Amino acid sequence: MRSGDDAVLLDTHALVWVLAGDERLAGSPALARIERASENGSLYVSVASLRELAVWEASGRVRFTIPEGVWSDRIAETPGLRVYPLDPTVAIEAGRLPGEFPGDVTDGFIVATARVIPAVLFTADSRLTAYAGHGFVSIFDLR
Repeated sequence: MRSGDDAVLLDTHALVWVLAGDERLAGSPALARIERASENGSLYVSVASLRELAVWEASGRVRFTIPEGVWSDRIAETPGLRVYPLDPTVAIEAGRLPGEFPGDVTDGFIVATARVIPAVLFTADSRLTAYAGHGFVSIFDLR
């Protein structure tokens, strides 16, 4: 398992952008780095993001054309993408994040996962970007 600067953890919306081929990533340095991480086996998504996607789907924020069991399996089977589990280390880290953490519980699990791997968190979330400014997590700002 590779980690550090090579490892990339996709925030939930970044995962959606990657899987949908969103134009915000087309030709960008972010996409090149994501592709490199995928090739190296160091591209991750937190299992907490799968929960968040289910919440978004249930609320109508996102719509999938395939059933939940199918989309979650496809994410888990995406070549080069690893689903990082919610293990005891991540759970404890999420409960002990330094500073004033600005996000919700799901964001806390995602940030904790980035810290545990360690990986650079690819996100467009301005709250997480501000939190990273204090040196608590490494991010690639997708905004």
